Amino acid sequence: MGVMRYLTVAGNTIFVKVSGKRAKRAPGETRSERKNPTTEEVEKLNEKYAAQKLGIIINHNFKNGDLHIVLTYAGKEPSKEDAKKHLEKFKRDLAKLYKKYGIILKWVTATEYENKRIHHHMVCTGGVEIFEIAKLWKYGFIRPTYLDDTGDYRKLANYLIKETSKTFRKTDAVSKRRYNCSRSIERPITNKEEVSGRMLWNDPSPLKGYYIDQDSIYRGEQIFTGRPYLEYVMVSMEEEPRIKKWGRGKKIKQGICFDGWLRKNREKQIEIPINESDYLCC
Repeated sequence: MGVMRYLTVAGNTIFVKVSGKRAKRAPGETRSERKNPTTEEVEKLNEKYAAQKLGIIINHNFKNGDLHIVLTYAGKEPSKEDAKKHLEKFKRDLAKLYKKYGIILKWVTATEYENKRIHHHMVCTGGVEIFEIAKLWKYGFIRPTYLDDTGDYRKLANYLIKETSKTFRKTDAVSKRRYNCSRSIERPITNKEEVSGRMLWNDPSPLKGYYIDQDSIYRGEQIFTGRPYLEYVMVSMEEEPRIKKWGRGKKIKQGICFDGWLRKNREKQIEIPINESDYLCC
């Protein structure tokens, strides 16, 4: 295979990664040793792609008018075990409330407690009055905000991943995951297709009806394979995106996560086989 493009349509955004082969060696040049990354490099990469994956999930499932709710505690701070029970009860009660109105509830939750009072974040479907939601949280107060009309909530995803990355691997963590999703959450398909090498080396150009977020453009080499790659995100200029799904290429599974590698290899480095598709949305 030559240069491959991995493309994920998520609501108003399109996540693109273009990956090429390793550069050819000059005559007489020996192959460089396979790089064995440090734990810090893997951790940084893992956090980056965890934020990208969560951004894809939020962009694909939520829109303007949906909610980001912060659930706080009044009085004495609860234990981590009790906080987990409180959140689970709130989610069950919320599902009953939404069912009453015939609304399918989707949610993503994350809990913060490192160097601050414990509290929960929830991104969820809108359509229900805030005062009815507030009555269900009996342990303190809620701080609700509505998602804006951009359809691009990557900053929110980055924030949630940054905070939970400090705690989710701890033995006493509220959750062993960076975040949790409801079963109703939909995950978009990533398509892989072979493209011209010019797409890897030239400046990216947006599809009709989209613009490229310049801050999302990144060129680099994969730390395990040394393959060059280009990443960027396109954002719809219309409230209703022109592209709902990508009809070309081959559908692929989402990439692996390196958290298991981090847990097992804090003190030693090992070589593991990695496919280029694993870097799309870890």
